[in-house]
Amino acid sequence: MRLFVPSYIEKIVKEHWNGVENISLKIEKFVPFGGDSPKKRGGEMPKPRYQSLGYRILLPTGALEKYQKYYKLRGKMWDEINAQTFKLSTKSRLIIGLGNESVYETSIRLHRNYGIPYIPGSALKGVAKHYAILNLADRLKDQFDGDFFELAKRIQEALENPAKDENNDKEVIKAIEEKLKEKINDELLKKMKVLRAIFGTQKREGDIIFFDAFPTPNQLNREPILELDIMNPHYQPYYSASGEELGKKVETAPGDWHSPVPVFFLTVPAGIEFQFSIAPRNKEGVKLLTKARELLISALKDHGVGAKTSLGYGRFG
Repeated sequence: MRLFVPSYIEKIVKEHWNGVENISLKIEKFVPFGGDSPKKRGGEMPKPRYQSLGYRILLPTGALEKYQKYYKLRGKMWDEINAQTFKLSTKSRLIIGLGNESVYETSIRLHRNYGIPYIPGSALKGVAKHYAILNLADRLKDQFDGDFFELAKRIQEALENPAKDENNDKEVIKAIEEKLKEKINDELLKKMKVLRAIFGTQKREGDIIFFDAFPTPNQLNREPILELDIMNPHYQPYYSASGEELGKKVETAPGDWHSPVPVFFLTVPAGIEFQFSIAPRNKEGVKLLTKARELLISALKDHGVGAKTSLGYGRFG
């Protein structure tokens, strides 16, 4: 393993590498590089490697103690703002921030101070809203011609771009799509009004605040908080070739002659419990808390959150 850090701190970093307790600092700043020699790699420099950290990563004792204090402070805040909290555990591996900018080929979202993987509140709000829109589209799909996702897009536009008079939902729908208005009954109009109040529109904030979700600390003294996973693309020359190269060279065509190139990435293991929290932004939001909680729980169980949800990642139960 090699560490590419400024020469004046290289000795210090190597000396204290094993004692660094902040996983975020270790992964993102003291980046471990693979030990392959440039000669073995055809003259190329070694790449950053997650596998240098080990297959399963436990939270160090000192970091866990600091995180427990932070977690208790968050608990006190929920009582003061009348938040609703609930806990769910990962049923499959969870990937958050896979595509974020990173020196690695992949990334993961970690808390800067405590090195803990967490789920941003914006991601939770987004997945709950997406789930609600797809449910409405599913209710209406038999009444409309055309593509299901086009219908979902129309519904999303109606939710996010209300007319001037937000109390007149039929006019809201008419402003977006006359055909949509004709097919929606009063029950569905009421549902759309509730969703608009929960998530907000382009002109007003939603009445519910979605907070970041963090793993509960009691389990982390015995269970790994991160686990190594792998993608194994077989046709890298095909995927990386330009449009002009495709079809002109045999080397770029997908085929059995290509060698798989494994890509490692970090995940949160299955079985890790997270605490989720939502709170009302105002008095109107108090009445919407239960509905928002139900939507978020259903979205986490049925749809999942994070990257690769279509492959089963990010499910909760």
